[in-house]
Amino acid sequence: MAASPIEELPQQALDWGLAAVDAVGQSCRVTRLRGGLAASTHLLELGAETGLERAVVLRRFVGERSPIWPPIAQEVAALASIAACALPYQTPRVLAFDQDGSGCGHPAILLTRVPGSLDLAPRNGLARAASLGRALAELHRAAPRVPSELRPFELKLTQTAADGHAIAWPSVRRALSGFSVAGSELIHGDFHLGNALFEDGVLSAILDFTCVRRGPWQFDVGYCRCDLSLLFGLAEADEFLKSYEAARGLHVEDLPSWDLVGALRAHPDASSWLPGWLDAGRSDLNPAMVGERLGRFVARALSKL
Repeated sequence: MAASPIEELPQQALDWGLAAVDAVGQSCRVTRLRGGLAASTHLLELGAETGLERAVVLRRFVGERSPIWPPIAQEVAALASIAACALPYQTPRVLAFDQDGSGCGHPAILLTRVPGSLDLAPRNGLARAASLGRALAELHRAAPRVPSELRPFELKLTQTAADGHAIAWPSVRRALSGFSVAGSELIHGDFHLGNALFEDGVLSAILDFTCVRRGPWQFDVGYCRCDLSLLFGLAEADEFLKSYEAARGLHVEDLPSWDLVGALRAHPDASSWLPGWLDAGRSDLNPAMVGERLGRFVARALSKL
């Protein structure tokens, strides 16, 4: 059972994962999966020497976020609900979970591996943006049952970090001060390109339902548009919207406001998102670039109100 020294999975966590799938004593190759921020994620490839190779994904919540973190119960319930829907791509299934970390060493969830690989490369951004739009429309159109475990979506206009001077955040808060974010659908809550996998250029899976909520489906649209604008530019954000509306058969009302709601998640300057992008290979991105792109995205939304 080997892993690279830097990326080694603690023995306690590995033992828990193997026991959860009745694989104690089997050979296991461990690989850290890159690009995420919410959890430490490892691929466990089991039983290669027996000819019955299989793989599972272990996500451990190793940071301290809040008294309600990690939201494992929400993710487990949401994935079960989504599994009942007929989606044209895969989502993970839950194999086991450790809510309090007593077995794994940290709160953890063990999932099936889904096909495909991460692709955040700057090339062909428009095509992947269109695929994302269709995928989100398919999730929303499927209308998964909303489990009682899901927390409601909240719009947080009060920010702990200082605004800075590059982006008109006070104008954003004023614009959203009377805006209703009511909704009761199951929303992904963190829908972006880094949580999609592709196989031969085709979107094959959607991942990471850690931030799943009960709320307005429009949030997923605005948030993903903001993320795409930072990764690529405004054209990709618009391509995503065009694809979403065509697949869903509707027009997204109040789009500039929902764009601003999504942009607030990047307050004050999106630098907190950079580590995940850099880890996934986007070495061309830097704080100044994503800050400028966020400024353009916010300014355009404000101008259209």
